[in-house]
Amino acid sequence: FEKVLAMSQLHSSILSKRKCEEIEKAEIQYKRICPEQSEDPETINDDIVDDPEDYWSCVIENWIDMVDAENHVDNEEIMDNEMLEFEFGGRIIHPAEDPSA
Repeated sequence: FEKVLAMSQLHSSILSKRKCEEIEKAEIQYKRICPEQSEDPETINDDIVDDPEDYWSCVIENWIDMVDAENHVDNEEIMDNEMLEFEFGGRIIHPAEDPSA
């Protein structure tokens, strides 16, 4: 009986530790998604914290801004390096666009 109890306690402590690690990872991801949120109580924007719709609007706007910035950088790189020609297996046409494929 004692072995079963010890195994159960060990299993419980492992699960508890994993849950704490998952919570810490989620907190880190949250801080990356909405960086203007601060842990300093004096600088927290209470309107965003109190209204879930505004909070999610903030998160989505940040995601859109990040994607736009990333796309802008990618587009500039393509324009600077000119479009590369596609050649695979001696073919210049992409297989999806080749009617003979």
